[in-house]
Amino acid sequence: MRQTESMPTVHEYISSKLIESGVSVFKPLNSNSDIDFAIRTGDGTYTEVIIRESISENDALSFQMDRFRPRAHLFILCVTSNHECWLIPSIAFERFASGAPVEASWVLNLGTPNGNDSLVERLSVYKDRWSLLSNYTKYKSTLSDPVALKVRIAMG
Repeated sequence: MRQTESMPTVHEYISSKLIESGVSVFKPLNSNSDIDFAIRTGDGTYTEVIIRESISENDALSFQMDRFRPRAHLFILCVTSNHECWLIPSIAFERFASGAPVEASWVLNLGTPNGNDSLVERLSVYKDRWSLLSNYTKYKSTLSDPVALKVRIAMG
């Protein structure tokens, strides 16, 4: 009888991508933690990752988060059903997500027009950019501004 390979879970897929990028990955022992992974980069800096999957198949580029306090070292890793990954700093997530102050959660809809371009274009610098975690210290000062980050990446 031939065994079929099963698709990895989102957490398995993300952890393998993180390890491939050269970081050390730690999973909290406490099941009550809102953090999915803690990451240690090569220079010893730690960052935290919260994984969010698409709201639904119809809203493949929409991601919902309960309200949280944004922190410079916290990333919201938004994953679509076909494993597109958006490594969005929590400060940028809060900035571009919708939700009134009295609502319990925010929704980041990357397909929503924002001025002359869509958020998917504006935030494209965060798409599958694993180096933002593996080289966190290098990009730290520009992470919350997608335009400044694009310039920083272009400069090398």
